[in-house]
Amino acid sequence: MTTLDGVSLSWGFVLARIHAKKSCGGHKNFEDYVKKKHAITFGRAKHLVKCYHNLVASKVRWDKVKHIGWTKLLLILPVLTADNADYWIAVAERSTPGQLFELIKVTGE
Repeated sequence: MTTLDGVSLSWGFVLARIHAKKSCGGHKNFEDYVKKKHAITFGRAKHLVKCYHNLVASKVRWDKVKHIGWTKLLLILPVLTADNADYWIAVAERSTPGQLFELIKVTGE
């Protein structure tokens, strides 16, 4: 999963709800649930949940960011808002993940 798509965003929503309810369908915990029930890594599941929550909080529609990919999206989500979305999306489009990380670190946002 390198691009954000409707299915990935839906997975983030579903996994966020499952995690919040602590309802893991008979599995001992959320990590065990995602590994055994859906064959995805715990790290991937956490990224999907984080992406979903942060994107909702930013009030930026996913169709504005879906083309930049997961790595860049996860980097800009902590600083992304509806007011600065155009700026950060443009920066992400023309930057490598390393450059983007450094820019966010330097700007202190």
